[in-house]
Amino acid sequence: MEEERQTKDDGPGAVKRLLVGLKWGMGLFIALPFIIILTPMWYVHRWDKTRRGEVVPDPPWAVLFNKDANRSKPTTVKRVRRPYSQDDYLSSKQEHIDRANRLAEDNLVKHSYGRVAIVTGGGHRIGAAISIDLARMGYIVAVAYHQSAKEADQVVAAIKEMGGKAESFAMDLRDPSTISALLKSVSSTLGPVDLLVNNASLFLPTPIKDSRWEVMGSLLQVNLQGPIMLAMEAISIMEERGGLIINICDIWAEKPLRGHAAYSAAKAGLISATQVLAREAAPAVRVNALAPGAILPPADKDGKAAYQKILARTPLAGSASPDAVLHAIRYLLTADYVTGEVLHIDGGRRLV
Repeated sequence: MEEERQTKDDGPGAVKRLLVGLKWGMGLFIALPFIIILTPMWYVHRWDKTRRGEVVPDPPWAVLFNKDANRSKPTTVKRVRRPYSQDDYLSSKQEHIDRANRLAEDNLVKHSYGRVAIVTGGGHRIGAAISIDLARMGYIVAVAYHQSAKEADQVVAAIKEMGGKAESFAMDLRDPSTISALLKSVSSTLGPVDLLVNNASLFLPTPIKDSRWEVMGSLLQVNLQGPIMLAMEAISIMEERGGLIINICDIWAEKPLRGHAAYSAAKAGLISATQVLAREAAPAVRVNALAPGAILPPADKDGKAAYQKILARTPLAGSASPDAVLHAIRYLLTADYVTGEVLHIDGGRRLV
């Protein structure tokens, strides 16, 4: 009788143990993929976040075993006012503006005074405005030219008249020997180069039915190959001291212009080269690009008519002037955390 009673009592216990075993088995069946697969994947994810300098997330088990993490807590943002002095309350709006301007000028002087800048095509139009503005900030300017010797000398004279330092240098972006010679001549005459503005450009049509190989070659050499070579040569000089390269591109690099396939392709290539060089030259040298739109009207009558048509389709047409480019360059001079950027100075033309 005792054996029968013991056997009956063992029945429910065996079932209970079987259920417990099934529960643990299911738990292991569910947990094993997390342990074997997902846990190493989380560590790889954590390593990637650390490599990128981003915030490392909490591990998954922190949520499971942290009791506080499972409770929904109301989040409150405490806003603290910055304490103002009595002078701040009494200052006029103009005094605030003057103070901001002084801080901006001090920052520019810190980045520019006594440093050497090369501006290709610096003798006329936008290049002349850039050369004079850099000199006004304290740069020693090398005004590089190809055929505009007279205009380059006039820019140099204007800079010296206002108390700045500048010299003119001849070069040809189609001739690699003059590129190396320019950098050596500037370094020996003015000092090591700190800033390069690749502004020189050649704008000629290349229609489908009437294009010449020589014209296309010149467009690609002046607008793409020459500036890339000059930038590479400059980077090799700047990498010990640091420096900045600004490539003047064009809105037509991203919004192709009919009848100007070679020009548009060359400027698009210069944008791509800007980004590649920015990655390779970092952190010592920053490389950025500007993509201007309608800034100055062409000299010829037909060009002026086309310029007016472009302005008619430009949202901010009323602000078109060289000052827009100068402001952008001043920004890039002090934007120490910006590289590989293409800053559009087109008044919104690319949007319409």
